[in-house]
Amino acid sequence: MNLLHETVRTTKYDAIFVCNEEILESIIMSPDCARWPGLLLSSKPSLHSALSKFAMLQIANEAQVATPRTILCRNAGEARFGGRELGFPLILKGDRGESGQHVRLVRRPEDLAGAFREVRALEPGRHVALAIQEYVRGPGYSVGGLFYRGRPLRVCAHRKLIAIPPLGGLTVTGVTERCPGLLEEAFKIFAALDYTGLGHLELIKHPDGRFRFLEINPRIWGTIGVAEYAGVDLFGPYLDLARGLVSEPDASSGFALPSTAKRWLTAVETR
Repeated sequence: MNLLHETVRTTKYDAIFVCNEEILESIIMSPDCARWPGLLLSSKPSLHSALSKFAMLQIANEAQVATPRTILCRNAGEARFGGRELGFPLILKGDRGESGQHVRLVRRPEDLAGAFREVRALEPGRHVALAIQEYVRGPGYSVGGLFYRGRPLRVCAHRKLIAIPPLGGLTVTGVTERCPGLLEEAFKIFAALDYTGLGHLELIKHPDGRFRFLEINPRIWGTIGVAEYAGVDLFGPYLDLARGLVSEPDASSGFALPSTAKRWLTAVETR
């Protein structure tokens, strides 16, 4: 972290992008990060909330955005009781983590205790419960964009066709799509956070027709390049905003995605 501070102090950057939540968490602990030229960040309380999956569930509920049924569990025994109520398969989540690192799909009751220990080990020193959630069967959606004080300036959305890992992972192939009601639900979350900068969130469409909020990524996301492919310029307006110029919302490329949907494939390294 000292190296990062020294780099920013000694070198001039027009724009700085945060691509990792662990680094973001370190940055917001710095008293002078708000003065870094080229770096756009929401307020520290907003970012602390965005980094916590459990805090975001509460914020989503307050913003009247539906979420999957969730039970917080302090130990594997409580998780077993909760699992009987939710049924299997179910989702086990930690409070932190990105790209599905702290998320497990648990298909059978006998696998729950092991998965609980595994995710707990990924969050040492954190005295928070883990969460089990209902498994929602439906199409997943990704909504990313540039925001200023909770107001969307540029947006690109897609429906996930294949993701690795399947839950919360990088979209390997998808199609740009503006599903009715999708952006409206996503914008409620960003508005509730008074969000500034580049950010991304994921929702899933429940069989009842309503979207369920899954998580938010207060950083550059893995498929941000799809925005350029779909004709949405995120980086030009970001640079303007870093210079103190607030771009007007672009209704042609920001909200109304291209009339011809774009299907795309992400190159994924496998080992």
